Amino acid sequence: MKALLLAIIACFPALPAHAQTAEKGVPNSVSNVTLPATHVDKTGREYVVRHINGSELATALSGKKPNDALAEVLISEGERYRVANTLRDRNGLVEFHDYWYDHIFVQEGEARFLTGGTMVGAVDTAPGEKRAVSINGGTSTVLHVGDYFMVPPHIPHQMLVQPGQKIRFVVFKVRK
Repeated sequence: MKALLLAIIACFPALPAHAQTAEKGVPNSVSNVTLPATHVDKTGREYVVRHINGSELATALSGKKPNDALAEVLISEGERYRVANTLRDRNGLVEFHDYWYDHIFVQEGEARFLTGGTMVGAVDTAPGEKRAVSINGGTSTVLHVGDYFMVPPHIPHQMLVQPGQKIRFVVFKVRK
């Protein structure tokens, strides 16, 4: 029993802050502020030239499971940065980061982005990370193809996608 408990505890640090697997029906818990997602890891050695062509990225994103809120292809990751290509066809959660800047470059589609305001039902999901299901107040900005959008640390933010629509974007997360 002790070995099982230690094994379970050892797994917690390995869970990424952005993991979005769901458990239903637990009020005001981490499971209520998570969404199912398809994750594809395309990272490689960071000290050599790498190339991932557009059709390979598109194929990886098209593997999004029908019930998942998003598909994310992790392209590059280090201690102070993370780069992912993401396809979203549903609303995201409200996010709040103590240490990360989000630099977003829209490649396809459009979405509304809420920033600021007050998180409703915020819960800690990892050190320096909070999630919630909605924002009271805030500023709404519509993102279009070719747009760049940056969210600094300590700003609640949420991407909203109209039913039947989708948005594909690259996000560069940079640690302050």
